[in-house]
Amino acid sequence: ILVLLLNAVFDLAPLLVRILGRDMTLTGRLPIWQMVLEQDTNALVGEGFYSFWLGDRNAELSAKYFYELGTAHNSYIETYLNSGWLRLRLLFIVMLFAMNRIQKQVVGGDMFARFRLACFVAVIPYGFTESCFNRLSPIWFLLLITIIDGVSMRVRGKNKQATVESNTSEGAFVRQF
Repeated sequence: ILVLLLNAVFDLAPLLVRILGRDMTLTGRLPIWQMVLEQDTNALVGEGFYSFWLGDRNAELSAKYFYELGTAHNSYIETYLNSGWLRLRLLFIVMLFAMNRIQKQVVGGDMFARFRLACFVAVIPYGFTESCFNRLSPIWFLLLITIIDGVSMRVRGKNKQATVESNTSEGAFVRQF
């Protein structure tokens, strides 16, 4: 609360960003985001999987830079450009359900769910600064494992409970491999 109050009074964010050697445009990302969002794309379904940067578009958009862009430097914008609102909304829905499931597991006392929560909370803002989703990147795989593990943990828990119930009711010893 003290940091927020000091920032509100003294506007410390720009000072901190300058001390870190950056600027308030997220080191040039805001102009890139504006430039790619101004492109004529299909808002509903995008340009197709990995298709936005194909052809002459990459060269045209990269002309202002000393390197080829090849990415929007934002996972959410990149998802929109390649796959439109449909896939972007699907991504948000999956993340919302995953967050809900992880939160329930944390409240239930699952220790590994705490780790998954930390990973999930770290990946979400990282997606605003780099195009890591929908690519073969470690961050994308971390997000997928974080989301998917909630389902597998639930299935394993049900199977384990069913085995215990069958062992106690039948009196037989069942060995799981």
